[in-house]
Amino acid sequence: MTASSASVARPPGRPRSAHANQAIQDAAIELFVEQGFEAMSMEGVAARASVGKTTIYRRWDSKEDLVMDAMVWNITAIEDPDLGAVREDLVHVITAFQQTAHSTTLGHIFPRMVAEVSDGSALGRLYSRRVIEPRRQMLRAIFQRGVDRGDLPEGADIEMGIDLIMGPVMLRRLFGKASTRGAHALSERHVDIVLAGLEATAAR
Repeated sequence: MTASSASVARPPGRPRSAHANQAIQDAAIELFVEQGFEAMSMEGVAARASVGKTTIYRRWDSKEDLVMDAMVWNITAIEDPDLGAVREDLVHVITAFQQTAHSTTLGHIFPRMVAEVSDGSALGRLYSRRVIEPRRQMLRAIFQRGVDRGDLPEGADIEMGIDLIMGPVMLRRLFGKASTRGAHALSERHVDIVLAGLEATAAR
């Protein structure tokens, strides 16, 4: 490729600064946690990130998009472990959920986000679609594999199982009880109770 053809192929405009992007996203998360969504502003994000407001609007059309992208960027992914048995899969996932709730960005975001989801705000709907639902889909796949392998009976209430797995972890975070200490043992008790309940109700 010649120098002239390379210059033609290069996309127009100035390249985005990865450093500026990170500074903006970090500022958005910090202000969301400190102030809540309504109180924070794009101006405040720009000031915290030491960039111009136009720099933010070149990248994000709205405050909702900025906060959501920053959130997703900072969230630690939890992969489907597929360890060969539903109990082991769920223990692994709940332990990861607890560690996430206690010591990562998502754990600090979650208490603020509860009100957004409850109110059905635009940000709450984005959070449900981009954060909560992918985790529910992963759990749905784990439970369905459990049914297919015979770990769980046919007719097990998978949606209820998902609620019972996610609900206590969320409540522990809201009430300040999330901890990494003894997380694995707590996850084992949690899973055993859920699986026993699904077994008992399916038998009816």
